Amino acid sequence: MTDPNDDHVYKISFIVPPSCYAYKFINSDAWGEDEGTIPAGCDVGGNRQFRANDIGLDQTAICYKQCGACPTTIENYDLTFQVDLSRVSNIADLATAAGIEGFELSDTISVAGSFQSEAGFNDWTPGATQLTDPDGDKIYTLTVNIPQGTYQYKFINGTSWDFAESVPGECNSGGNRQLELTANTVLPVVCFGYCEAQCPAALPPVDVTFRVEMNDEIVNANGLFVAGSFQRPQQWVKDVMAMQDPDGDGIFEFTYTIFPGNYQYKYYNGPGGDADGETYNFEADGCGTGNGLGGYNRTLNGSSFTGNYLLPAYKYNSCQEMLPGGLGVENAAAQIQFAAKPNPFTHTTVLEFDNANNSTYTLTISDITGKIVRQITNIKGNSISIERNNLPRGIYYATLVNAKGERGTQKLLVD
Repeated sequence: MTDPNDDHVYKISFIVPPSCYAYKFINSDAWGEDEGTIPAGCDVGGNRQFRANDIGLDQTAICYKQCGACPTTIENYDLTFQVDLSRVSNIADLATAAGIEGFELSDTISVAGSFQSEAGFNDWTPGATQLTDPDGDKIYTLTVNIPQGTYQYKFINGTSWDFAESVPGECNSGGNRQLELTANTVLPVVCFGYCEAQCPAALPPVDVTFRVEMNDEIVNANGLFVAGSFQRPQQWVKDVMAMQDPDGDGIFEFTYTIFPGNYQYKYYNGPGGDADGETYNFEADGCGTGNGLGGYNRTLNGSSFTGNYLLPAYKYNSCQEMLPGGLGVENAAAQIQFAAKPNPFTHTTVLEFDNANNSTYTLTISDITGKIVRQITNIKGNSISIERNNLPRGIYYATLVNAKGERGTQKLLVD
């Protein structure tokens, strides 16, 4: 872009077909020098947007990093960031006790965002603007003096994006936190990775099983992977957690030990990065959030996990859950354990389960679309026989529920 009359308004013209276009301004020649995540008032998937019709578009000058024209006067104000790292510190202690690496509290706590260029640094540079904790209460602070405006930012447990927080959807704007500075401001304390000031308890590690259904996809010959902010010591390593489908039902799984918390993740059909990753708008469909780069991630809200968990088996590139009967996120440690013998079966199989308390059970059998094909109520004892009858060959899910609402699920294969 050029500014031929030195009025600080830079312009460039293009001839383009009528359509809707996304764009951003860059104060240099690299993405690290761009205007960052766009303010909420003009943000469309992490970018600006314009629609060119048949007579084109003569765009009014837009203020860099703003939604409208630049203000005639600009005031500078003090802005104080505050973040509570006590939960991270407690998790680090639990990890050390359990012999798990990659959960340390860094000696450097930083905040990166679109404000940094106003404070003498490059925008979105981890480790450049560091917070301090002089009284040792694990609440870190930093004060900068910057011009009024709308800014986005994110806290980092260290000096690398590998240790940045995942901002929950409730306080997430394009993948980041956002503020509007109009006066001297001390931001409220927030817990690292949470919207609230009060940090949740640090719970012991659990095994989480990620699951994705691929029956309508061609699985890449080099593998199917899951990656996300839950990985340690480095986040979002896209080609190391290869998922497996040992029983050939099209549902791939990978189990990983995490500390209960809020995370983001998605699936990659092949190694090598975003080109092979899911592209669906998970935010609009209710199972994810923006990633700050114009795309979307799935969200894992697991702060209250107290045992090993099975995540929903989502259809690839979709928010659709493929496992029926309320089998979303469940505590696997508290599930009713039962077995089907034989499985696969041709004519008859028997479900066997423990019933020391003489509970009454209900059995629901569903197909892979979630449609209930059979239901048996008032089951007593510790076994139930299932006849195939008219069930077509295929995959089914048997869900056993007792009077307390406790449940368990097993996959049934009709041969």
